Amino acid sequence: MSDVTSHDADIIRQADTRTLSIIDDLRALPAETQWVEFKENYTDPMMVGKLISALSNSARIEDEHFAYVVWGIQDITHDVVGTNFEPVLIEQGLTV
Repeated sequence: MSDVTSHDADIIRQADTRTLSIIDDLRALPAETQWVEFKENYTDPMMVGKLISALSNSARIEDEHFAYVVWGIQDITHDVVGTNFEPVLIEQGLTV
């Protein structure tokens, strides 16, 4: 197992900062869009796949470069509520 260098740590911090900035921008939207969905604990693998597919198709139609599913955000108020969604566990067929 390799140690994280200070350069690696800087890259991680920058990525985290960028991710938080994107989430803040999405939360500032007046409502969910055709390419943005907020979910608390939506964990059905088949439905998540369909949702991602639908959002990516909608983003393309809306001429957006990306679509977003953001877990841990309440969809009406856009408040941060947290989530127990663990995609790796779901992928492995384990439950939380």
